[in-house]
Amino acid sequence: MSIVKKCRKIEQENKKDENFSILMHFHKWLFGIFYIFGF
Repeated sequence: MSIVKKCRKIEQENKKDENFSILMHFHKWLFGIFYIFGF
């Protein structure tokens, strides 16, 4: 496995983690709204 391929793979993993953390943040925010309104 070449170094370039390794770097690209790490980059993709980081992007996935970023999307996941944004999603988790959004879910917490959404859950907070539902909790406040008592749904």
